Amino acid sequence: MTPLEKIEYIKDKVYPMAWDSGAYSFFHLSIYLFDGATIDTLKKDKESATCFVTLVHEYIHFIQNFTTLLGFTNFITYVDFFAVFFGNNITLDKDPDIPTKNGFADTKSGSKSYENFIISAYLGIERDNNQRIIFQTTSLANYYITHKTITDPYWQKEVFISYIALDGELIPLNELVAKENMAIVASYKASGLDNEEAKGSIDKLWGKEYHAIYSYINSLFPDKDTLKLTYYFCEMSLLVPPCNKTLHTILEYLRSQQQNLISKTEDEIINNVKHHINFDRALAITLKIANQQLESRIATFSKYEQQYQFYIYLKDVLELFRLGFQERAKSVFTYHEQFDSSFLNHYSAIIKSPVLIFSDKKKTMLGEQTEDFVNSIAYFSGVLSVFHHTYFKELKQCLFADDNSLCSHKKGQECQNSALDIYGNKQYEGCLLYNSLNIIGLKKAERV
Repeated sequence: MTPLEKIEYIKDKVYPMAWDSGAYSFFHLSIYLFDGATIDTLKKDKESATCFVTLVHEYIHFIQNFTTLLGFTNFITYVDFFAVFFGNNITLDKDPDIPTKNGFADTKSGSKSYENFIISAYLGIERDNNQRIIFQTTSLANYYITHKTITDPYWQKEVFISYIALDGELIPLNELVAKENMAIVASYKASGLDNEEAKGSIDKLWGKEYHAIYSYINSLFPDKDTLKLTYYFCEMSLLVPPCNKTLHTILEYLRSQQQNLISKTEDEIINNVKHHINFDRALAITLKIANQQLESRIATFSKYEQQYQFYIYLKDVLELFRLGFQERAKSVFTYHEQFDSSFLNHYSAIIKSPVLIFSDKKKTMLGEQTEDFVNSIAYFSGVLSVFHHTYFKELKQCLFADDNSLCSHKKGQECQNSALDIYGNKQYEGCLLYNSLNIIGLKKAERV
């Protein structure tokens, strides 16, 4: 992979209707740039390339995941879940030494299922048969905030959740909504549009999950830079868990103190909110907990890395969290007036880069990443693809030739016939695991 060249700033506006679509895969460390996005276009047009705005948006999600305790908790829960499930459904030399809190993460083990894990991560969100988000209907007035407790199906406990009423629907104040409101602000700040141009389209072009928090804040302080306020308050909620409760507290405070805050500057409003939620102290405690949990997991994986090489690559990925937590301790917030190339260059030098996958299937990474890091990401991504395919019984081709992995090869001479037998379907190990099935403890010479 050739590192992406540094991009010099070109101050051209990129209007929302021209923004390329994209996606970020947290668990495979990849950013997908669709709709004709290419490496050559990005290098040639730089910040005026339509895919640049999308790249910034998706990279914000990468930062959200690898610099917060919330991101770390989601990540390690996902890894545990698939590792244990995989271990229960393939031939192993012996039972895997995988740390979990509660039993087996198996479809037969009650609440600990992949489906419940996703519901847990995005509480309050419902989806139709096509996986499109649907919201509960309501007769409440716009911007009324209501709250209740609901059951987290994965962890089997009651949790707090609140909703903003908006145009006859209830928008949950959860992790997904906080992340998307924060990222859409970065998109506008990367586009070259001014605040007035942004305000003219943000609540018209995007789904409510992208702007509900912004729209609420803008209804209270229409003459302020509410893009900036939205970014800061969403980031605060992601940094100080539980996200749902922190965000609820912030928005209720803004409403109750509207008359006192309306004469203040944006920075003064931000500082007032920080004081109200005791942000500095809460963040210090959260970062301490995050680092303790991270180091504990790294120590556990180190004990077994000689038996399961996957843990070596997993530790390399966990190093991103260590770097991310260190960066948060030095520079708490990530807001920029212009999310330009300097923003991407800065963070890709610290917490590195996911793999960028363009519409023509070419791949690269931001910054200058070492070969060892690229290899670790490749193996890590590939093994999680095996986990995912095993769970959903979707073993139709080379395990590493799907959209969520780095290998794009089909079955062929580059793949060797292996002993991998899952659900009675003999498969091929693929080039990423060429002669290396022992990285997850697989026997090479036996079948189930």
